[in-house]
Amino acid sequence: MYISLESYDISRYGRFGDILKFGSALMIVFLLFGAATSIVAIQLSSMGEDIEAVERRGERSLNISEMGSLTRAKGVRIPAYAFNQDQSYVQEFENRVNQFDALAEEVEPRMDTSD
Repeated sequence: MYISLESYDISRYGRFGDILKFGSALMIVFLLFGAATSIVAIQLSSMGEDIEAVERRGERSLNISEMGSLTRAKGVRIPAYAFNQDQSYVQEFENRVNQFDALAEEVEPRMDTSD
């Protein structure tokens, strides 16, 4: 159903017609402003959740990279001990194992996959 604005003569209401015309325009502006505000609030809320997820993933990636470095450091200690038979290499190796285990305990509960 289409209503033509020409058929609706608001001028017969006089000054009240002007108030009605501008009031309805102002009401539409407020409704659009409210809708835009709610859309922005919803987007900001979801963006905050996304940022938290990115931070968790970044921290988890950093810990996994550190675990890789510890694994390589352990691998260096093995041939050094085999060559020199020095107990300091064993102690360093055990320290690396403890650090690796601590990181593994920290990372494992936050893993998203079952692997």
